[in-house]
Order: sequence, then structure tokens, then C-alpha cells
Amino acid sequence: MSDMTENIPIEGTSSGDIATFDYREWYEFVPSGSKKQSSGSQRKISADFEAPRGGGSVSKTVSFTVSHTFSANVTSSSQKSAIQAGCGFSWVTSASASTTYTANLNAGEKGYLSFTPYYNKISGSLKLYSNWDGYLSSRSVTGYSVKKTSDGEPDGLYKFVYK
Repeated sequence: MSDMTENIPIEGTSSGDIATFDYREWYEFVPSGSKKQSSGSQRKISADFEAPRGGGSVSKTVSFTVSHTFSANVTSSSQKSAIQAGCGFSWVTSASASTTYTANLNAGEKGYLSFTPYYNKISGSLKLYSNWDGYLSSRSVTGYSVKKTSDGEPDGLYKFVYK
């Protein structure tokens, strides 16, 4: 968004009186459909586990945060704010989890815990307007709001990945 001012004399003012008009631009988001669930990328959230001699259970406390994201052509905070305001649902920017998990492993088994987050995905048009020219441009964009469980943790799929 750019801030520009221009001094324009107004009819009926003396040569020393100048009126100032501020130029402003803003974005509006128009969804092209309803929100849909989308899966993010699987990521490693724990150090490696290794079974104790003879096998058995191994417990690990993991803590991580999942954050909202946008398509690559959404670059400014004003664009992100427009998508959040116009999405039609309560936008969630982030959610954190801190939980202890137990893996029951056989002798010689190794692996780690992974998490694939779920998002509320919304697509639509991001329209740019100005107070001088009205409508300026439009582009297709996508936003991904963090999906949470009823207890406030990020929703998604935990998985033990064997090595």
C-alpha cells in the first residue's frame, strides 16, 4: 500500500490555500467457494526413538506449533488481513500442542513421530481498490487457516515413522 499526497488548488481558494487529498489503496477478499479441509506437509516432530534391549515402550514429550499460511502471491500483511476478514469463518493463525506419546517397539526398531496438520482452505479473488480510481486489479489467492480440535490443539494426523 502506498501513501501519496497531492496538493491541488480548489476553485474559490486563494493562491496560498491548498487542499490536500490522501491517496489510499486497500484489498477486499471475495471467496469463490466454501472452506474445505486440506492437509499440510508431514513433518518430523520428535527426535528418533530406539527400542530398549528386548523391546518395550518409549515415551517422548513433543511440543510444536502449526501456523496459518497463504499462497505465494500473498505477500503483504494488508493482503493477509483482507483474506482473514473476508473468509466467512473464524480464522485461526496458530495452534500449539505439548503432549507425551508412547511407542511400543520391538527389539531393534527405530523411528520418530511425525505430524501432518489439517487446515481450513479458502480460495477466492483478492481485489485491489483505491479511493481515486476505484477498482484496480484482481488475482486468485488461497489461504490456509489452522484447524483445531475441540481442546485447542492443532488438528491433524500423528504417525510413527519407522526407520
